[in-house]
Amino acid sequence: KVTLAVGGQMKNTIALAWENRMVISPHVGELDTKRSIGVFNEVINKLCDLYQVKPEQVVSDLHPNYYSTKYAKTYAQENNLSLLQIQHHQAHANMVYDQYLNQTAIKDDIPWLVFTWDGTGLGEDKAIWGAEAFYGHYDDWHKVCSIKPFKLQGGDQSARNPWRCASSLIWQINKDLETQYSLPEDWIISTSDIELSYQAWKKNINTISCSSMGRLFDAASALIGLGEKSSFEGQGPMLLEGLCEDGVGVNQLKIFPKVNKLNKSNVHRSSDNRTLTPTPKLPHLPLYKHHDLLLADWTELVHQLMNKNLSQKQRAIDFHHKIAATLIEQAKQIRKIKGNFKVGLSGGVFQNKYLTELVLKGLKDEGFIAYLPGKIPYNDAGLVFGQIVYAACIKK
Repeated sequence: KVTLAVGGQMKNTIALAWENRMVISPHVGELDTKRSIGVFNEVINKLCDLYQVKPEQVVSDLHPNYYSTKYAKTYAQENNLSLLQIQHHQAHANMVYDQYLNQTAIKDDIPWLVFTWDGTGLGEDKAIWGAEAFYGHYDDWHKVCSIKPFKLQGGDQSARNPWRCASSLIWQINKDLETQYSLPEDWIISTSDIELSYQAWKKNINTISCSSMGRLFDAASALIGLGEKSSFEGQGPMLLEGLCEDGVGVNQLKIFPKVNKLNKSNVHRSSDNRTLTPTPKLPHLPLYKHHDLLLADWTELVHQLMNKNLSQKQRAIDFHHKIAATLIEQAKQIRKIKGNFKVGLSGGVFQNKYLTELVLKGLKDEGFIAYLPGKIPYNDAGLVFGQIVYAACIKK
């Protein structure tokens, strides 16, 4: 069938697939303005005209408030077409299959464990996901890992207001542990805004359960002192990554086994041939089982990120290493239960080069074979690929 995939709400692209061909559109962007929505509609019409195809089925995200989802429902109804929907992060998991486009490889029996880390996506439980790992295959994913959820106040505003993410973490800790952590005193946020947000958080007004790695990075950037507000989504995490560029700090060398020599066995070179500091065995966040999920508890990060006895740079480095070590440990724990599998990394968080290189090096050291999407973007611009893969497997 000729399939139209309409992507998500942010970093939108669309895709057409028929026979053994797929065409992904140029970047459309955020579907939150009249102009971008007009471009979205225009791109769909022009691609169909250009390739002389007419969609026979449509596939979209699950989120009911995305413009792309609303469009897909309306388009399918008006044209009497079938509408398929796939959960946001399962579409991200399918994106690793752009390394496996030939039918022989895509049908192999080796399962996957795909970490789908991003800022937001509606989960099957109506919570905000973004730190999930899925086990299985493109036609049968099972969520097995995530982080401890927290109550996030502010909804979509939190993406450009990292202080809301950080505040939500602190208030969650104070509630769970009956502690009295205070918000950073040097934040340039009015007392009235903070109090209003806190009262809303306490009374569950405009709050949602969140397990997003992207929002955890936002919170980290605010707690370190890189800014309480952002001009664009991801600004805080980008600044956080930038602090790490010179490598491992003094504190890490105190905590972890010291590496005295650089040689071919313990030096990893980045994609631009830059020599990285060897990755020692790193402590990870505490892991615990909740029902069938292996969750990472982020609680201790808050104290570490607010520890002004360490420089901003050191705290940023320690944060990245701990997050990378946590992913690796989750993979190891799942391997003990499930046996061998391939590891995939998908989602906008893995555009963080410093984090991703730590993860890839650590996974390799533990005997895992890991993959990233090869020809498509890691972030939501690649969602349409995952949606098309889903539609193809449903057809079979």
